[in-house]
Amino acid sequence: MKRITLAVFCVMVFFCRAEDEKGIKFSARPYGEATKATRIDEQKGHRLKDTVSPTNFEELTIAQGSGLDGFDAIRIFSNGSGYAVFSNARDRNRKVAIKLSEKEMGELIASLNADKVAQIMGLYSAGWNDGTQGFVEIKTKEGRRYCWLDNHFDPVSNIFEYCNKVIWPKISSAKIEEKGIDRQAEYYRVFHPEKQNKPE
Repeated sequence: MKRITLAVFCVMVFFCRAEDEKGIKFSARPYGEATKATRIDEQKGHRLKDTVSPTNFEELTIAQGSGLDGFDAIRIFSNGSGYAVFSNARDRNRKVAIKLSEKEMGELIASLNADKVAQIMGLYSAGWNDGTQGFVEIKTKEGRRYCWLDNHFDPVSNIFEYCNKVIWPKISSAKIEEKGIDRQAEYYRVFHPEKQNKPE
């Protein structure tokens, strides 16, 4: 019995370490192949200039996960400060502080423009009833655009790549601001701000 218990423990440790080493990542193609957007909705009333620049950028939020379990999310402000909300095998529902350098901010803005986020639609959906969802919100001095991503993430593939390369690796050494964070909070802040901080 002790040997079985030890074996199970070792397997659990192995998988926890494997996930810790791999870290949190966004995936533009979580199913291995590109998905086709069967529905694309325009976003009315939210217009930005054609490009995002260091002088007009205010903040970015980008997230991936599920409406049921919550989202791993990143929020970055114009001065390079920000935070990440995430959950993995070792750290359950954490919020950590992030700081980007001026060079890293320039690379972030380049990824926004590579994905033409200033003209992003309001919805991209593969038409599935389950799977993986995400969202992005961009704010500049001209206004705000946001998008719901339903099993189709190609429109933000460059931003995802940047986050995986630059931002997510920072969380292993980042300062934990909060534990037991609600991983739905960023979704409600972006899409339903009227429901935030209200009693049940």
